[in-house]
Formats: sequence, C-alpha cells, structure tokens
Amino acid sequence: MVGINLLNKFLKLQLPKFRGTVNPTELDAWMRELDKIFKTMMCPEEYKVGLATHLFTGEADHWWDSVKPSETEEQTNPLTWEVLKEKMNEQYYPRDVQRAKELEFSHLEQGNMTVMEYGAKFIELSRFGRHLMDTEQRKVDRFEDGLELGIRTALSSQMFNKYQDIYQKAIRVENVLNENKIKNTTTKRTGGENSSVGKQKSIMQVQQGGSTFERKYCDFCKKFHGGTECYRATEKCFNCGKPGHVASHCPQPNRRAPVNDKRPYQNDRDVSQPLNKKTDYDRSKTSVGRIYVMKPSEKN
Repeated sequence: MVGINLLNKFLKLQLPKFRGTVNPTELDAWMRELDKIFKTMMCPEEYKVGLATHLFTGEADHWWDSVKPSETEEQTNPLTWEVLKEKMNEQYYPRDVQRAKELEFSHLEQGNMTVMEYGAKFIELSRFGRHLMDTEQRKVDRFEDGLELGIRTALSSQMFNKYQDIYQKAIRVENVLNENKIKNTTTKRTGGENSSVGKQKSIMQVQQGGSTFERKYCDFCKKFHGGTECYRATEKCFNCGKPGHVASHCPQPNRRAPVNDKRPYQNDRDVSQPLNKKTDYDRSKTSVGRIYVMKPSEKN
C-alpha cells in the first residue's frame, strides 16, 4: 500500500492520467515524466508501481486489472516499476511499431527542416534507436549523416565528439549559408536591372526617309551601326560588303548616297565631293526665256 502522505504529495503534482495509447511517443513521454518525479520525490521503489497505476484510467485501467499480480504473487515476487514499464511497452508499443520507429530514426534526414527542427526530431526519435548510438561518438555521427549536404560539407573538415558541439556549429553554418543566399539573390536582381538599363543605352534609333531604324552600339569600333556584324572587325568593304579591299578602292559604284538627296548619282561627278547646294538652288530657280511671235491678224 502507498503511504497516505506520499500519495497526497504525488496527487498535488496533477500529473496527466494514462488512458492507454497507440502512440509510442506519448507512452515514452509519460513514463519518462514519472521517472523524473520519482527521482525528485526520492520515492521508495516499493511505492512506485502503486503511484503509477493510480494514474491509470479508461482502457489502461481495465488492462491493469487483467495483468496485475495477485496478493500472493505480490508477496512472493513483487512487481517493480521497471517490470511494469516493460509490460506497458509490450501492450502499447508492440514490436512491429518499435521496428517502424527504429527505421524512421535510422533514415532520418534534415531535408527541408531547419537545423533546430531537425535536432528536435532527432532527439524525439533517438529514444527508439538507442542501440544505434550507444556511444556519444555514434550519436554525433548519426546526427551529422542526416544534415543537409551544404552544411555537412562545411563541417567535414572538423572533428566533433560531443552532440551539443556539432549541433551548435551546424546552426551557425546554416545561418551563414542563408545570409550568403540572400546576398546572392540581391546581387542577381540588381545585376539584372543594370543589364536591362545598359541594354537600352546600347541601342540608338535613327529616323531616315520617314522610317525608323535601330543602330546598336558596337564594342569593337565604338560606334552605332546596323547589321549583325561590324565591317571594321571583319575587315570588309564599307561600300560593297566584300572582304579584300576598303571602300576607297572599291570597284563597285558608291552606294552611300547622302541623306535626303534623292537625286541619282552622276557618273561624271566625284561622289567624294559635297554638293554645292547654293549653285544647285540658284540653277533650279533660273527661268527659261520664251519668245512669243504675233501674227499680223492678231495686231490690234
């Protein structure tokens, strides 16, 4: 029997009832909580089972009635708290469920989780894979194996033998990687805007004869010109577009007519000389004289 004073002290803690669960995580959490309470209270071993089963309710209480030892058995072979936990695991944490949790832990990876989220999940599942990390070094190795590749690469040159050391270092590395990612994104966005502005400045529009043409800036000759190639770069003739000679020695007629001059070129005039606009204008204004002869019948 549990002492009255000890029971009252235990009940004042208002611990959660155990109703029976198919979730092994909840079962493990409940038993671990009782372990801490018993240790804090310095509870004698012979009272632990009585206090724990006092929290059973619902399905768990029915289960306990079916498995608890008789008074005779209790006197000859008392049930301990450790044995009770084993029986509870057999009932509410069957072997196939244990195996599933062990596999979940052994294949746990960070994925899209942050390091802190991954660490919390790692600790939660580690209780189901204690045999996989029976030493601190194996625990460190298992945690490192599940980290995201970029973080794991950054940590590969360092040696860790304590879980907390690699956990804290992984958080710092993650923060640095995130900062670099933000900086790179900002740089690309700014570079893209500057590139767009530069592209606009490298194009010049020219109006000629009622039409609009685009002239692109050439990095080779440092001028604006049309076409897809620079004749200066390809060493082609500016007049005929063929290689092997320059425009001043081109055998073809000069095709570079002056702007707004719609008259055809004259073969007998040097096309390299500018037109005399004043002479042409005066010539165009000169009137041709005409002589009218009157017949005698038209006089008077």
